[in-house]
Amino acid sequence: SIPTTPDGFLKSLIDLQRFDKDTWCEVRYSDTQKLYNHAPGFTELEINEEVKAYDTSRHLTHSDKSYAAFTFCILKQKESFINGVRNLMSWSKSSEASLNVLGEKIEEIFLKGDFHKTSSDLLQLACGHRAESIELRRDVILKCVRDPLVRSALNRVPPSSTHIFNSEKFTAVLEKGGGVRKTFWPV
Repeated sequence: SIPTTPDGFLKSLIDLQRFDKDTWCEVRYSDTQKLYNHAPGFTELEINEEVKAYDTSRHLTHSDKSYAAFTFCILKQKESFINGVRNLMSWSKSSEASLNVLGEKIEEIFLKGDFHKTSSDLLQLACGHRAESIELRRDVILKCVRDPLVRSALNRVPPSSTHIFNSEKFTAVLEKGGGVRKTFWPV
């Protein structure tokens, strides 16, 4: 069984992923991903020349490049955290260190520095790729809608945190279109 999501995490996800909003599909990641694709190793792997003709799945190449960027970003986040802890430990031994400014120092290192930026970039990558995946899944379903006007209306229904289309809005559009059987081509 899948554990229940903590309320704070769910709220963060809804905000980051823009669920139940018209802008859900505008979560972009390509500019951020470019910061984390590095060669060699952290970009899509090349196909050996002898078998290039057999490589027909571009989406897997795209996924390979994305996972490579995620890996680099996670390694950078880990490095930033370690450097931040070292910086904090070094500062704590200095004459400037005091409990009165400890909070400020932690904020400076972890909430305003490289660690925070890398963590934000990681969330941008994850949410952008997820939005793209949701959009592709929705497109497969929407291709089965008979009427282009109904298809367009359904496409405007945003996803929710539980369904690929917000349930209430989706049902309302389906009812206006005459129900599932009239709206979709038979399977």
